Amino acid sequence: MRTASGAGTLHRQWRRFRRALRLPHLRALLSRWVRVWLPAWFAAVLIAGAGVTVAAITDLTAPPRSAATQQVVRHPAPLAQYDRNFGAAPQIRLNTPAQNRLVAVQRHYQLAGEQQIIAETALKSYAAERRRALRQTAARTQHAQEKIFAEREQRRIRAMVARELAERLRREQAAAEAEAARQRAAGAEPPADAAAAGATASLSNENGTTQVGTVDGATPPGQDGIPFGRVVGGVMPVASGTIGARFGAYGFWSSYHTGVDFRAGFGEPVHAVAAGVVTYAGNSGDWAGNHVAIRHADGVSTMYSHLSDIEVSPGQPVAAGQEIGRVGQTGRAFGPHLHFEVYPPGIRPGDVYRAVDPLPWLNSIGVHPR
Repeated sequence: MRTASGAGTLHRQWRRFRRALRLPHLRALLSRWVRVWLPAWFAAVLIAGAGVTVAAITDLTAPPRSAATQQVVRHPAPLAQYDRNFGAAPQIRLNTPAQNRLVAVQRHYQLAGEQQIIAETALKSYAAERRRALRQTAARTQHAQEKIFAEREQRRIRAMVARELAERLRREQAAAEAEAARQRAAGAEPPADAAAAGATASLSNENGTTQVGTVDGATPPGQDGIPFGRVVGGVMPVASGTIGARFGAYGFWSSYHTGVDFRAGFGEPVHAVAAGVVTYAGNSGDWAGNHVAIRHADGVSTMYSHLSDIEVSPGQPVAAGQEIGRVGQTGRAFGPHLHFEVYPPGIRPGDVYRAVDPLPWLNSIGVHPR
């Protein structure tokens, strides 16, 4: 049953296909197709023809615009040549996006290089300032050390001199007492000034010169060749009498000025301010250079430093106003001038931290510097 039904279906489909292939049926199908599609094709042809006609009679070029209405688009200028630091490249004249990016990168690296140069310059300036500050600190430290060492050496020398003086006084006093005892044993009267002679000591300073003094440093009458007493009739040490730096001043040249600086030209005469005896004349190799020390009748000593020439010798008596040397720049001096110091009785010239202001003593002997 199922096989017969399938055969019948195939037969009906075959008959239908054969009917469709007959000429009348094809003619009807073609007629239907022409009636449906021919108007659409005709309309499409008309529209296309109208478009072609409009295009033929119309100018499609854009009208010219004035210079004022034209908008200029500015781009970064093309590089004439590339930086050698980033490699050689051919010249490019087109404002392409790739070139614009390359220009931006190159300018970025150039700015970074300039910033690095600025930073290096700032670091160099800071380093130079730091080195200058360290040098100044080192100089101040060295100066302080030298001052400490000088004070320590002065204390040592003073202690040594005091011990030597005490020992010499003890020996001379013992010798004087022995001589007095011998004279008493011989029945002779001892001299009245034996005690004074025993109290007198001859002491050589570190410069090799001999200073004669008593226990307190004062010189006995007559032993210096001048009477012991008050000094009168003083004169100016240099002709100008103008003070450049006063006692106690300080600066880059000194931490504490131990005397008075008189302004004077190189080679000008230097005079003794008062009568006295020269206790030192020479150069001890220290800051004073060529200098002369004079002890006066009242026991006060004066010192004249930085001389270019010395015209007196130790032990020589000098009068007030006598020429003793010439202005110079020897020792630690930054220009020709006369450095003048005053030492109280019993103080050795050169013990600078025990020097006193010269002006009161100069005024007391009638000398008034300006």
